Amino acid sequence: MDVPPADLRLAYIVRGLALIPEDRFTDIKGWVSEGAAHRIEYTSLHDQKAILVNSGELEQHVQIGGREISCPAGGSVTVGLERRVDEERAEFFAEDFMDEPGR
Repeated sequence: MDVPPADLRLAYIVRGLALIPEDRFTDIKGWVSEGAAHRIEYTSLHDQKAILVNSGELEQHVQIGGREISCPAGGSVTVGLERRVDEERAEFFAEDFMDEPGR
């Protein structure tokens, strides 16, 4: 995975499973893990891809974005994450939120 110079990449890790979104404007709203099953709720400013990395010895099953994904032991998979707005903070999800005034 390449990270552009002067950029930042976040990784969320729970019980040996890492979620690495392309876009840093992604928040994990909830992550429930029971054995080899994970349910992840997120918000995202943009449509994007994320990488799931399983450092464990067992296959992990992930429910994210309305889909179920399997991630092999010691492996990784790429998953598409759709834009998801946090309704309680909708103003931060406006398309022009990061634009500076007058540009």
